[in-house]
Amino acid sequence: MPVVAQLQPGTPTPPAWAFEAWADDAERLLAPVDLGREEVTLSLAWRQGASDHLDLYGEAERDRVMVTLEGEGWQAESARARRLLRQNLAHEVAHIAQLRRFDSAFEPRLLHEGYAEAQSLELLILARLWSNADARRARLGFEQRCIEKLREGPLLPRMEAGDRQVTYACGAVLWLAAADRAGTSPETLHRSYAEAAAWPWGLGSWARATLGREFTRSAWHFVTMDLSHAPESAIAALRAGQL
Repeated sequence: MPVVAQLQPGTPTPPAWAFEAWADDAERLLAPVDLGREEVTLSLAWRQGASDHLDLYGEAERDRVMVTLEGEGWQAESARARRLLRQNLAHEVAHIAQLRRFDSAFEPRLLHEGYAEAQSLELLILARLWSNADARRARLGFEQRCIEKLREGPLLPRMEAGDRQVTYACGAVLWLAAADRAGTSPETLHRSYAEAAAWPWGLGSWARATLGREFTRSAWHFVTMDLSHAPESAIAALRAGQL
C-alpha cells in the first residue's frame, strides 16, 4: 500500500523533527491495517501562533489524513510532543479503516470518536511504537478523564453538545468495555458492528445479540443516567453489565 507523506501547501513548514517522526510513524501504523493497494496521503501543517503551547488537530477521510500542529511548542522535540504526535496519528489511522467499512454519517460521535481512541491503542502496539504498559496507562487516562465528566452529570446532553472529553474519553471507555465483554479487540468488534448496524435501527439488536442484554442496558444507563454520585464504581459496573 503506497503511503505519501507531504507538507500541506501554503502553510509554514513544520520543524524537521516533527515531519520526519510523523512520516516514519505513519508507515508503521498503516502497515497492520488492511487497506488494499490504494494510496493513502498524509499532510502535515503548522500554525505557529504567538504562544508556546502544544496542540494539534487531525482529520481523516477514506484515503487521507490531515494534521495541523499549533503553537511554538513544536519547535523543540520533547517526550510530550512526540507522544501527542504519535497518539493523534494512530487515532486518525483508525478512522481511515473505520470509514472504509462503515458510513458513519449518522453515527453518534461517542461511538465514532470512541472507537478511534480505543483502536489507536491496539495500532500503537501492533506497530511496536508502544508497549502493553503504555496502552494500560493510556486506558487509565481515558477512565480518569471520563470520571471527571461523569461527576458533572449525565453524559448524553454534553455528548449532543459536542463535548470532546465526553465523546473521546467516555467513548473509548465504552468501546473498550464492550470489546472486553465480547472477548475480542475493538477492531474485530467494529467489523461486526459495521456489518450489522448499516442503519441506525440495527445497533440495538446487534448490541443485545453480541454483548448481551445486561451489558447493552448498562451501556445505555452509562450514557443517560446521572452517575455523578459514584463515577468510579459506574465504570466498574458498566464492565460487569450491572449498571
